[in-house]
Amino acid sequence: MQKLGEIFPEEFKDQYIIKAIKPGNILYLSSTFINQKPEAKFYIVVSDKKGIWRFKIRSELSSFIRRNEDLTNYQIEINEKDYPCLQYRSYIDCSQIYDQFSKNEIYSQLKNDLKRFKMPIKLDPFSAG
Repeated sequence: MQKLGEIFPEEFKDQYIIKAIKPGNILYLSSTFINQKPEAKFYIVVSDKKGIWRFKIRSELSSFIRRNEDLTNYQIEINEKDYPCLQYRSYIDCSQIYDQFSKNEIYSQLKNDLKRFKMPIKLDPFSAG
């Protein structure tokens, strides 16, 4: 069975991907670490200037993060009701910028599966909670 994305012209897919790799968008990207199986995680694009910088979205906070106030202060809670791509209340981890993928790698993952672009972030940075 043909995937929905396969019926679109290449030019449309290219434009869609270019718009998806922009700050504020949630992407679902796979990575393979040494001696591990591929693992997909949600990321939010925070810069597209000198490479694609991202924050990871965590489904839970580790005990290490919870015990460390400095790290806890860099976690932004988001609700799965506001973000249907998430299954649980989650946290944007702003303590570390991820840049392990090149723009070409991200482009290739999106080109192979347009559904890896999930949605733009709706977070109001000035609201409490």
